[in-house]
Amino acid sequence: MSTGKLEFTENKSKGDELKVFCSRCNGQRNHRVLTSIDENGSEPIYNDTVLIEWCDIYQIIKCQGCDYVSFRNYHTNSEEHFYYEDQGKEKIYPQTKSFAHEKKDFDNIPRKLKSIYKETINCLNDNNHLLSAAGVRALIEFICKNKGIADYEEPIKVGGKKRIKNLEKKIDELVTKGFLTKENANSLHELRFMGNTALHELSSPKEEDLILAIEILENTFVTLYEIPEKSAKLKAQRLKK
Repeated sequence: MSTGKLEFTENKSKGDELKVFCSRCNGQRNHRVLTSIDENGSEPIYNDTVLIEWCDIYQIIKCQGCDYVSFRNYHTNSEEHFYYEDQGKEKIYPQTKSFAHEKKDFDNIPRKLKSIYKETINCLNDNNHLLSAAGVRALIEFICKNKGIADYEEPIKVGGKKRIKNLEKKIDELVTKGFLTKENANSLHELRFMGNTALHELSSPKEEDLILAIEILENTFVTLYEIPEKSAKLKAQRLKK
């Protein structure tokens, strides 16, 4: 039996590979251990006549599929080892879940739009729903700006005009200028309502609503950027013949 003294071992498992769930890849993936500390000890039970030996392993791990870095804690003890098939308990931080929304690859969307999109997905997968909703609104704002929809001017009674930043008007302008259909715009308005509630009332939307919102935006990316670019390539190839 152990004497009860704590023991620490650094980097015992450094360089090892293990398979754990990756929230970015949305599945079990090989991870490489970048650094680790093993902590071993014992606790007396049954009037100090018996010692339970335990081990905690703390690791910084890196997914070999997407390079995402996580923290892993694995705990086991002699009682669990003896009585149960599951000989230890594993925790991954940030906490993973059985579902993660997978980022899609878009070849033709602006770099800044792609960056905001990735950050929005990351917030969703890390359960930061309020920030993810803010990202949804930011994506719509950027689309409008990228398509030349500026802040509109509203006349006032006492001379001059004032500039009004109004996302509702901007979305409608995407229809007026022929970028989107009325049905597409109505979908973006629903996303606008979600963003307004999140930012003005500090109320986080449900995860399933955020997933739908992001899927709508992904379809909007296809409509505004992917299809026109691919159509242009087809036309160019046709004219070469």
